[in-house]
Amino acid sequence: MQNLFNLIKVARTAIADAMRLPSAPIARTLAVIHVLTGCVILGYWIGVFYFDFAPLNPPPCFNVFDSSFPAAELVTALLLFLSGDGLMRLRPGGAVFALSAGGALLFMGLVQGMYLYNEGQAEGIVFSLSGIWAYALAAVIGVITTGVFFFMTRWADLPVRADEPATGQ
Repeated sequence: MQNLFNLIKVARTAIADAMRLPSAPIARTLAVIHVLTGCVILGYWIGVFYFDFAPLNPPPCFNVFDSSFPAAELVTALLLFLSGDGLMRLRPGGAVFALSAGGALLFMGLVQGMYLYNEGQAEGIVFSLSGIWAYALAAVIGVITTGVFFFMTRWADLPVRADEPATGQ
């Protein structure tokens, strides 16, 4: 149990230290991507509920499948907005929310991709492309967020001797 507490302490310290690194432009770019993705998710559900946005020839069970995701995607959008706010302000909590949002997006994209694959959906190119877009976007944001998290936890607390410059020269 002590090892778990030590791991949590090291991770929190590493994230806090990493947010003070000169990678602020990367964090802010990621924040903008997260907020825009959250807006796209909310826009999609506004379109579904208020403008009857749906494919022209939906496969069987599409309405059941699609109507099972609003709560999960609302939580994902909330995580994206929280991570965007935290990363924009360079707060350590932003990285934690970003990692959670990346995992949620990756899950949503995989579920959408597997549904399209299992349905063998060839008609409705716009809907098929939206499923591929969701899968690709989820994979990219998930990989970027995971990469940023591992970068922060792996290299944030490298020892630097007092007589050496921090640039490694």
